[in-house]
Formats: sequence, C-alpha cells, structure tokens
Amino acid sequence: VIELPHPPTNVRAELNINGGLVNVSWSPPFDGNSPIVKYIVQMRTVSHTNGNQENADEDLIYGAHSWTTASMNISASQNYVLLTNLRPAMTYQFRVSAINNVGEGQASAPTSPPITLPAQPPNASPIGVVGAPRSSTAIMIQWQPPPTESHNGQLMGYMVRYKLAGYAEHTQWYQHNVTNAAQLSYLLDDLIVWQNYQIQIAVYNEMGVGAYSQSIFVRTKEGRPASQVRQLSAEAINSTAIELFKLRNANWSVIYESTNHTQNDAIVVHNLRPYTEYRLRLSPVNVVGKSLSPSESSPPFQTLQALPAGPPMNVTLRTVSPTALRVRWTPLPPESWYGHPRGYNVTWSEIDDEGLQSTIHSFISDDYHSHSFLITSLEEFTRYGVQVYALNDLGSSPASRLIVQRTNEATPSSGPDSVVVKATSSTTIVVDWGEMTKVDRNGILQGFKVKYTSFKSSDSTQYKIIESNQTRTTTLTELKKYTTYRISVCGFTHAGDGVYSTSLTEQTFQDVPGPPSNVTFPDVTHTTARIQWDIPLEPNGQILAYRISYKMSDEDFKRAISREFTSTDRTHRFLDLRPETYYIFEVTAKTIEGWGKAAKLIVYTTNSRELPSHPSQPLISTSQISSRQVTISWTPGRDGFAPLRYYTAQISSQGGHWWTYPHKIDPTLRIYTITNLKPFTTYQFRIKATNDIGDSGWSLESPITRTLPAPPDKAPL
Repeated sequence: VIELPHPPTNVRAELNINGGLVNVSWSPPFDGNSPIVKYIVQMRTVSHTNGNQENADEDLIYGAHSWTTASMNISASQNYVLLTNLRPAMTYQFRVSAINNVGEGQASAPTSPPITLPAQPPNASPIGVVGAPRSSTAIMIQWQPPPTESHNGQLMGYMVRYKLAGYAEHTQWYQHNVTNAAQLSYLLDDLIVWQNYQIQIAVYNEMGVGAYSQSIFVRTKEGRPASQVRQLSAEAINSTAIELFKLRNANWSVIYESTNHTQNDAIVVHNLRPYTEYRLRLSPVNVVGKSLSPSESSPPFQTLQALPAGPPMNVTLRTVSPTALRVRWTPLPPESWYGHPRGYNVTWSEIDDEGLQSTIHSFISDDYHSHSFLITSLEEFTRYGVQVYALNDLGSSPASRLIVQRTNEATPSSGPDSVVVKATSSTTIVVDWGEMTKVDRNGILQGFKVKYTSFKSSDSTQYKIIESNQTRTTTLTELKKYTTYRISVCGFTHAGDGVYSTSLTEQTFQDVPGPPSNVTFPDVTHTTARIQWDIPLEPNGQILAYRISYKMSDEDFKRAISREFTSTDRTHRFLDLRPETYYIFEVTAKTIEGWGKAAKLIVYTTNSRELPSHPSQPLISTSQISSRQVTISWTPGRDGFAPLRYYTAQISSQGGHWWTYPHKIDPTLRIYTITNLKPFTTYQFRIKATNDIGDSGWSLESPITRTLPAPPDKAPL
C-alpha cells in the first residue's frame, strides 16, 4: 500500500558555533512505500516558559497557524539543513516533514528544548528623531524606538550624542546616556547661545550600542549680544537726523592713502590682520583725479602669526556636583586665532571670602573645537574662579572675564570635636560637643544629630535631632535605667547627614528595680506553697536582695508576714498555711536605691489543682473593628484552683495557619485589642488560659471578621 511518509525521527536543533545559525538534523522516516522526494523544515517562535508544552495543547498555546516555512526543497538524500536569517535573542522550535509522490506527511514533534539565539546589538536606529530649541542654551529632542524586529535583545536605553555643526568630521562628540528604555525624550542643556548643533541617537541592549540615526540639525535660540557693535559710520541726513552704517569689507579695500608722496619705491602698509593671506595693488592719483584702473595685484603673501585676538566669548560656569564644575565657552572663530590654533587653557583656583585667590590649577585642551571642560576633584561648597585662554603657536590670548561659582553642598566629612557624655540620672544623659572644622563642614550646617543605642541587642538605634547649628549640648531623656549606651554626634547640611564622631559609652544611674519576673507556684498542698521567681526584666541596677510578703486574702496587709532572701535565691517553700485558703503573695527586689515594685500573685492552698478550662468563644462587635486592629472580648473558664497567670491569643488570616500573637495578655482582662493587622483582610481569633499547672485548651474560633479598607501604604513602583 502506498501512503504518506511518516514523520522524521530524532529531530534535533543545535546552535551553530558562529551564533545566529541553527543546524536542524533528523533521521529519515518510513517512506510510505514511495520514495521520499524532499523534506520541508518549519519553525516558530516561542516563549521561554511554553517551550515544553505537550503537543496536544500546541494549537491552544501558539495558534494553529504559528508555523512558517524555514526551508523547503531539501534533497531527499540530505538529513540536515543550516538555517540562517534568524532573529537574535528569539527562541525557536523546529519540525520536519517528508514529501513523497502521494504528498506531504505529518510533521515531526517540535524540537525540544527550544533554541534561543544569542543577543546582538540593535541593527536599526531610533525613528522619528526631531528636535526643537527650548531656550538659548537648551534643545529638546524626541524619538520613537526602532522596530521590534531590530531590537536583537532587551532594550536598555539610548545614547544621545551631539556637537557643534559645521566643524571637521573628527570633532569630538558629547554623549548622554538615557538609562530608561521607556524614556523617549531628552533635554540637552548648557549649550552655546545661537549655535547650530548636529544631533544623533542610538539605542542599546545588553550586547552593545546599535547604529546612530541620521543627523538632525537644531539651532539654539538667540540670546543677548555678547559685545557692542563695531565699525559704525554716521552720515547727517538733515539738521535733526543722522543715518548709521555698519561698514563691510569689499573684496578690495583701501588700506593706505598718501598725498605729496615722493618715494616711489616702497610703502609700509599697517593694520593688517595677522596670519592672513593678502594681495596688494596701487592706484596713482594726480590733481585731475584717480586713475581709471589700478595696477596688477602683487603675488599673494601671508602676514606673520600673532597672539590670539582675544579669549573665548560667552564663558559660563555651572555647578555639577559638590566636587565638580562645568565651564563652557563659544569657540574662537577662525579669523580670531591670528595663528595656528593649539587649543584652550582653562585655569581655576579657590577664592576665599575676601576675594583672594589661592593656588592656580590649569588644564590645556589641544582640541581647538572644544567648547567645555569638566573640572573635578574640587573641594565641597567652595567658591572657585575660572578663566579661559585661547592658545596658538605663538602663545596665549588675554584671560576671559573671571567667572566665580560655588560647588554644591555635601555631607560633612567628619564629626564634631570634643564630644563629652555624662549621665545625670537613671534616665538621662547629657551630651556636649565642640565645633566642626570649616574644611569638613562641606556646606551650611543646619543642625546636629545624636545617635544612641543601648548594648542590648534587641534595642534599636535612636536619634535626637537638634535643628540649630548654634546649640552644642542636649539631654537624652527617657532612657533605660542602669543601661550602658553607645553615643555619637554628627552634623548635617541640606545634602544630608555627615560622618559621626567616635562613639562614646556611658551608663545611666541605678534606680529601684521593677517587679521580679516569672513568679509561679509550681507546688501547692493544703498547707504549703512553693514559690519561685526570676530576676526583674528591668533590674535597674545590681540586685542586692529579695523580699516576699504574704497574707490571707481577707487580711489587712499590715498583718502580712515578710521574709528577705539573698540575691541568688530563686525559690522558697512556705509551710503551715491554712488549707483551702486564698493567699496573696508580693515579691520585691532591692538595689542600692531601695526596694522596687512588687509582683503580686494569688494562690489557693489545695491538693486538687488542675489545668484551667478554656475561655469562651471570642466575640467581636462591629464598632470594635478598624483597618489595622480588632478588639475581642471573652468570658474566662474555671481557673482549676490555680489562679490564672496570663492569656495567649492566636490569629488566622484568610483561612491560613494559626500563629501566636507575641504579647501575653493580663489574666485580669476580659477585653483586649489585637493590633498590627492588615487592612481589608479576613481574620479569626482564639485564646487559651495559663495557670501554674499549664495551659487550657483553645477556645472556639471567633466568627470570621474582615478589617476595614485603608489607603495604600506606598505609591506604586
């Protein structure tokens, strides 16, 4: 039976070593009992994520007509083909089908994995490049990206280059890098007044810069004239008016005129322009008048070089950064060089408050077409004077007018001198500091910042801002008692915070301690109770002793029995208590400053203590719901004859796992506010009670509650 050929097998695609070429190979299939006439190779572009989808879903993913013919009429004796003209940075799949005398058989499965061609620089330039002057020193340019098929990779930005038009081809280009590929415009500023600029734009990707666009030519707007009008002449029109003329040189002009001239062999001609080619001719004059025609012209000759006619014009100075200034000027016109041009000499020096200059620095540019120079490595927030000279073979022109500009402010480069810290109480430390050296201020001081942090790893760094550059002292308040702090000071300008001074340490004074922590009764009988405790969370000093006082709950505390313990004691068993009676115990710690706050607990003397019952289901009132917090209420269960020590809450968000709220809840509370929740989010809550025996079970889960909406926390990226 003669039938269509089967799909080729072992179809593979490999990237050629030269890149940009793909070698597709296959094994011949069953020919359907009719010799194979030729092969056809098809291709399609795919995304990186969809290249391994099952064939059954291909038409849904790529579309039924996504395949195109890459090569046809491939000889039946050939089992490979080298494909060219593929687009860089694109991912391809290929398939092969065979043709016999019956027709074209089914295509093979797509090659896997897909082949991604390496990226290359873009092969087209931006399109629609236009420009227009914004001012006498600025030009706005706009463009559109090149066609997508020419990107050859991921576009990363644009290169804008420009130079004065009309100068030699090798004249230096000035470049700006637009690093945002979505930006399609750019403002060229700090240009020269009323000058024609040549502008080109190229796009670049991760592999490099593509071709530059065709040049556009844009002239900046007119500005004020740089000098007064010269070579004016005036002629009276009548008794009340004159007419002004600006003289223009003709091809031939009178440069010398003499009467009663008796020397016929030599004339000295003055006021010629240096380094200029001339020819001379003579016209004799007698009493009748000037001859009808002058003499034949002399052979051409060139005057000698002289110093340039003057410095560059329109010298401007702009601050670029705290350590850089940009100086610009209008290049000297050719007729003003008066010799072979050598370039420009840019000089600069610091200028103090009295206007005196310090050491002069200079840079010589050997490009006489240049019109700007970036002065770097300057001091921050310092006045500089800049002058520009034109240079030719003979020497230098006079200096341009002195232009003075100050570099930008920067952050101070050192901290204040003579920092002193001194504790004045258990919660306060006084900080004093001296002046900052002028050279390190780098701007106008707006004030100072005091940075302080305790040696405890859990404490965050705190800052106190003094918004005055006149103050040299401050008091840190609300500090932790008997705690060592690390303290430093910095000054700040409009540019930001400067370098901090060397850190100093100081410890606040001792104070009376807080209540002892973790007070429990692990063992209780009808007539005894063993109490244990730990050092206060806020010892506020060196603990010297502990004191425990106790009484029956219905007695006056004046009848309480007290006993003192050493600073190392952590437990004690009290005997001879009355059975099945509530007792109140108070545990107090002592420092050198005295006895501190007491931890007060209740205990019930019994042999039948047990775990507490779970609290009731937490209830939530609609009025107690906000965007970031919810208030819950509950009813406590039985305490198991062991008074409750605290409650624990758990939270579930959006039906997810339960997590424990980080704060223990006072056992005397029946209402509590859960904070730090997310707006417009569903939550459920549950709680458990804890006594000296252990934890109760969890309460029933609260009804599902959604927090209220709130404005977004931050703007979109």
